[in-house]
Order: sequence, then C-alpha cells, then structure tokens
Amino acid sequence: EAGETENLSFKMESETQYFKHPPGKRPNFQKLCVPSPFYNPWTVLVSDWMDNYGINQLTDSDKVFVIRNPSFLEEIQTAIQSRSLGLSGIKDKVLTSYANALVYVKLTACDRGVAHRNA
Repeated sequence: EAGETENLSFKMESETQYFKHPPGKRPNFQKLCVPSPFYNPWTVLVSDWMDNYGINQLTDSDKVFVIRNPSFLEEIQTAIQSRSLGLSGIKDKVLTSYANALVYVKLTACDRGVAHRNA
C-alpha cells in the first residue's frame, strides 16, 4: 500500500508540473507512444506478463507486491550468476508461487547520463 500511495503522489505531482507549461512547450506523450508518463502501472505490467505465460489474470483481491524473501532472492541471484544451473527451475517457481510479484533490481550506470524516475 505504501508503494501505491507513493505512486499516486508522484503521479499527481508530475501532472501538476506538466500542466504548468503551455501546450506548445509540453512533450506530446501520445506521439511519443508513452501510455503512462506519470505513474508506473504495475498491475498492467504484471497482468500482461501473466497473459504472456498463460496464467490466470489478476483479480481485485490479488495485490502486486515486491518479493522480500531473502532466501528466494538469493536463489534467484545464484541462478542468474551461475548460468550452468539454468533459469527454468526458478521460472517455474516464480510462475507458481510469485506470479503477481515484482523483484527489486538495482541498476548502475556504466557511462554518463542520468536515469530519471519512470524512464
């Protein structure tokens, strides 16, 4: 719920900032093919992902959540780092146990540039 509240707060701030500019000075997100420039539609992302793998769609009672189980996260990390194990076992476990979950990933830029929020 805290993530949803933060997401909604960011959306409202971003929209306010966006509409302060005159129409000619604002980016046209429709032309740029950006469906949701002001928020992260996590439920849409997870629903699309579940649809691609043939899993039942999310219901209203299902919440999207971030996996915080340290042992499972370590298992994912080990499988990714040692490619000899393969990711099929992890994928099956994720699809059955954590189908409506997100995994926190930290990215580090190797070169110049700054990634902005929701980029």
